Amino acid sequence: MIVLEAHYFPCIQYFAALCGQEKILLEAKEHYIKQSYRNRCYIRAANKVDRLSVPVLKAPLGALTQDIRIDYSQRWQSIHARAMRSAYSKAPFFDIFIDDFEQIIFKKQNFLLDLNVEILTLCLKYLRVDASIDITAVYKTNYEVENLDFRNTFVADNQLIKAEIPTYQQIFGNSFVSNLSIIDLLFCVGNQAGSYLKNVNFLVFNKNPYI
Repeated sequence: MIVLEAHYFPCIQYFAALCGQEKILLEAKEHYIKQSYRNRCYIRAANKVDRLSVPVLKAPLGALTQDIRIDYSQRWQSIHARAMRSAYSKAPFFDIFIDDFEQIIFKKQNFLLDLNVEILTLCLKYLRVDASIDITAVYKTNYEVENLDFRNTFVADNQLIKAEIPTYQQIFGNSFVSNLSIIDLLFCVGNQAGSYLKNVNFLVFNKNPYI
């Protein structure tokens, strides 16, 4: 079993960590952390790396992740859909995935956790990762040694995130941008994404001294 947070269109290393796992336990009882992958992802745009953020309603200090509500007073759905289309309309596998991604974005879930779980479920299906998804009922400081506790692993200042991973053909630019959202990998390599992630899993998680 692997334990980690639910992210918005998670990064490539997040999905690489899930390879070979039969059960995914998503942390819902933590105190919500702002400005994290929980409500944002990064894609490759024409002239930059673009951040897509889901706005959330103001919550009391110490609010739990499971209680964070999405703010629909801002037109983030249209912004995200337009950004995906602008960045990836010429990607080889764009037509395969875009309709499902937009359907989730425009579904209007009340809670951020529900949105992220639906995204994770869809992406696991695309990647042919046969793992069940459960939500924590209580908060645990530690888990048994046979379980992988990857909570707060995928943060910008972790050396894991900076680990070199294999390149693949991206749409824009001459230099490869590592560890973008799973959106980038799926649009660019399609049904080869699963094999790519298994390779990343071996290179990063089997060799990295920080895990």
